[in-house]
Amino acid sequence: MSVYGTAAVVTFKLVGTPADPSATDGVAYYYNTGTFLKRDSVWKVVAWQATKIPPDPED
Repeated sequence: MSVYGTAAVVTFKLVGTPADPSATDGVAYYYNTGTFLKRDSVWKVVAWQATKIPPDPED
């Protein structure tokens, strides 16, 4: 996370796994970016973006 005074940006790779172990779909991966502003001493999300990473064609 990078903090710039009253603004912050967080980036990460999200790994989603099925809640049901017998599910036919496997793990999904996403790149995420969130932007926060601090207002009245509270951090609030002002923008969020997520992009699904396509599976490797060799898998």
